[in-house]
Amino acid sequence: MNELPKKLDDFIKEMKLSFNRKEVVQLMTALLEHYDISLEEIKANAPDSVSEKKAATAASAPTPAPSTTDRPYILPGVGVVLPSNKVLYYDGSENKGTRSMAYSYMTEKLKLPKGYRWRLMNSEDLKEIRAYPYMVNKLLNELHGVSMFAIDEDYILEDNNLDRGYVRYLADLR
Repeated sequence: MNELPKKLDDFIKEMKLSFNRKEVVQLMTALLEHYDISLEEIKANAPDSVSEKKAATAASAPTPAPSTTDRPYILPGVGVVLPSNKVLYYDGSENKGTRSMAYSYMTEKLKLPKGYRWRLMNSEDLKEIRAYPYMVNKLLNELHGVSMFAIDEDYILEDNNLDRGYVRYLADLR
């Protein structure tokens, strides 16, 4: 059981892109109930390699989610979760683009992770991000994303009239 069958591996990759944490917990709960599997049974039958892999992953995890949401943390494959429970997409424009380009990127189905209602950053979001400049940029770097490098006046925001600038996307977590 070192490698999952390709079909299952592809399904897991799609889930990681499409589902948020709450939806994954709901899916797992439904599957456990359907197949009448207990958590104790899973732990007892888990191969040693799974336990070792889990321990290695925990040791090398970039930044675990804190027990409270008073500081930004990483949502793997998506972005940085802010204390307000909004996720800042890890990628952003490195060159100035137009507002229409920003909206077209947002509406293309394959560009942004599925399962979220993405929108342009607004001035309130930017203010919150600027309250944690070092931490947000550190987490974005860990995700191999684009840091928040521009001055505030250079960002196209949901609530400003700038027609050309840098773009960042956010979504509310459920």
